[in-house]
Amino acid sequence: MEELSHFVDGAHTPGASGRFADVFNPATGEALEPVASASAADVEAAIAEADALEADGEALLEGIAGWQPEADKAPGWARQDAARALHRQAEQKRLEVDQGLHGALRVAPSLPEANAALAERFRAR
Repeated sequence: MEELSHFVDGAHTPGASGRFADVFNPATGEALEPVASASAADVEAAIAEADALEADGEALLEGIAGWQPEADKAPGWARQDAARALHRQAEQKRLEVDQGLHGALRVAPSLPEANAALAERFRAR
């Protein structure tokens, strides 16, 4: 069975946590390929990549006057669009990580790792 990794900035990257979760076919209950579980480090890496893409797009657009052809602006716009999409994906992963921590605490309220990770997430905000 093939393991599915994260896809960030056009490349497959392994998850920083090294953990995987099974994905199931809802119609049959059959286990499909394991998918890399995102960690807070994966989310932060995606956000950093999105920030770099956004800055790259702005640099490409810098010095291009508003009256110049759209073709001159298209590469910068494409990078900005990719940055926005990556920010949306990172925010979704951030929510998934938070939900996983909350779920772990519902099952085992005294789990020190989940308590520490959740506390750190809220301090960082």
